[in-house]
Amino acid sequence: MESKQSNTPTRRERKGFWSAVDTLILLLILAAVAGIIMRIVITVRNDGPEGEVYRVYFEVHETHRDVLDEVRGFDAVYLCENDMRLGAIAAKVVDDATGKTAAALTPSYIEGTETATATGCMVCRGPDHSAEGLLVEGTGRYLTCGSVVQIRTDRVILTVTITDIEADS
Repeated sequence: MESKQSNTPTRRERKGFWSAVDTLILLLILAAVAGIIMRIVITVRNDGPEGEVYRVYFEVHETHRDVLDEVRGFDAVYLCENDMRLGAIAAKVVDDATGKTAAALTPSYIEGTETATATGCMVCRGPDHSAEGLLVEGTGRYLTCGSVVQIRTDRVILTVTITDIEADS
């Protein structure tokens, strides 16, 4: 009985242990791993705090009281014009130095009507506060005292007048 042997050379006999295709596959795997690592590093860097935190005080004029009741502390605040995030409604801010207190929204109901005015505070992040106003991080928009801005939360849209901007200490 004769054993049958193949006459075709094995891979090892043809070229050795390594080929150009093996090198290409290894380089592609290394590039994919490097890309994943870079994405993680960039994400972690961009999620970190960049600018200072500011309290932006505002007034809402003559709005239906049911609309004002829908605003809650910690609600995200967006610009209506481009849906860029401004910050969040402050839950409660108490400034010991000035004695200024602002809840999420403090309404003042107008007697005999369904409307109310309100004062409130939102927390925004920005690189600096100057005479031109506060450049809100990521929006390219300046908020200045006296400016009228249309904002929205997940439940309501409000037109507010900015009354004061202070650095959060």
